[in-house]
Amino acid sequence: MEIIRLSGYTEDEKVNIALKYLVPKQMKENGVQEDELHIRGIGIAGYRSLLHARSRGA
Repeated sequence: MEIIRLSGYTEDEKVNIALKYLVPKQMKENGVQEDELHIRGIGIAGYRSLLHARSRGA
């Protein structure tokens, strides 16, 4: 996955962008069907952890 900078967005907005646009794009590019991937509470928490890690490393 590529890293994109989203400065000026809140953490919640970044998670929503990822879930609404970036994940479906990656699923399509990698041939993953909707019924093969389900992101729920723990998945969203994982996104938040990744955002924090990437933000600190940038």
